[in-house]
Amino acid sequence: MAEEVRNAGEENSGERSRRERTEEGGARDSAVMMHSPTLWPSPPLILSASAPIGSSPSVGAASLRLCMLPTPSICTVQGNKTQIIVMSYEDHFQVIATQIGTMGTILHARKEGVSINPTFNVSVIFGKRDEPMLAACARQLIEKISLSGSSKPLVLSLGLKDHSKETLKGIISAVMDNGLW
Repeated sequence: MAEEVRNAGEENSGERSRRERTEEGGARDSAVMMHSPTLWPSPPLILSASAPIGSSPSVGAASLRLCMLPTPSICTVQGNKTQIIVMSYEDHFQVIATQIGTMGTILHARKEGVSINPTFNVSVIFGKRDEPMLAACARQLIEKISLSGSSKPLVLSLGLKDHSKETLKGIISAVMDNGLW
């Protein structure tokens, strides 16, 4: 077992599976073939839990295999290079805005009710709970998304160098320019 964990940190799991099947005399199956360059145009993205967005992929025992992320939109907000990623899922939107290369504070925002004067609920999932400007940013975004006709909730990740009003206005503007709603 310890050798398996050590091997997982040293090499790609697809290569390990291929090696183990070859040693066992087994045939290559479709799960192994997925890693073939002819069937998989680019290697699967492997991000470790602590790897910053945009860093080189790493392989390790604690790595997390994810689907390929969309290419981030890069802009400058208050003099800081900012990466914006907007993803639409069947039941929600996910927005990542980072200046520090990590996800930062993660918030959930949703519209309550379908009346003429709706209310919006924002909660911090992970991160800084004592930053009211982050919650205000999430509320502004969900309100704008709602006005565009969508009723999906928003999962917002803000990894920002500063939480000033001007920075958050720039983030809102950049996100709305890259929106999928």
